[in-house]
Amino acid sequence: ALQRRLEARAKAQEMQHNDKTNDGISSQTVRLKTSKKSKKKDKKLNAACYMASSTKSLDPVQTFKILIIGDSGVGKSSLMVRFVDDIFTPAYITTIGVDFKMSTINVDGHQCRIQIWDTAGQERFRVITSTYYRGADGVIIVYDVTNGESFANLKDWITEMERHCDKTVPKILVGNKDDNDNELGKVVLTSDARAYAEQKVLPFFETSAKDNKNISEAFNEITRLALKRRLTQPNNGQTAAGGTRIAAKRTVISGGPKKCCTT
Repeated sequence: ALQRRLEARAKAQEMQHNDKTNDGISSQTVRLKTSKKSKKKDKKLNAACYMASSTKSLDPVQTFKILIIGDSGVGKSSLMVRFVDDIFTPAYITTIGVDFKMSTINVDGHQCRIQIWDTAGQERFRVITSTYYRGADGVIIVYDVTNGESFANLKDWITEMERHCDKTVPKILVGNKDDNDNELGKVVLTSDARAYAEQKVLPFFETSAKDNKNISEAFNEITRLALKRRLTQPNNGQTAAGGTRIAAKRTVISGGPKKCCTT
């Protein structure tokens, strides 16, 4: 019964998204959680993930799976919510496991449906979220400009991403929380971050989910790069429907206690 409900919800949300107008941005949110009580739920969860990521056989829209990675508290969820829903909430519930939203945008004359996957940044969820690197079409690597440690940890996130993703998957670097009235103070200098991005050959953006600064620019760029890769490598992980097929692998996502963080 639970599996049927998960599958029905995934189908319903995909249909609701497809029925929305292509003008502007449309979205749906799916929160993926399981309980520690039943090991069987992980298989049902992966079935729901697979169905949510599939596209209709005649759908002309290009579908891309975009991941947002980085330390906990850097504002990954706020970036996603600001882009999709144009909303900013100062105190956002820390993501447990994986969350995703969907948006349809026009990039260079192509209708692109992007599935934005917000992964947990806590160390204890690294193994859990590693499954969701598979099938990624683009990755946004985020650090907090007011937190030097989050910038120093970029090397670990890039190493993990390169271990799980194809080398051709495009990625961009985003320095978030570059707010106009930043009370904490900017500790990661733009010049240092830009030099690091150039060293890693990454497009670089400084963003503010609070002030809606460079949010659309960053998401449009990663989608444009993913589209370019798709068009030059049409058989690279693409289904006949133009979507990315995500492998269903056994994964348990523990629903631990939630806590608030400023994003």
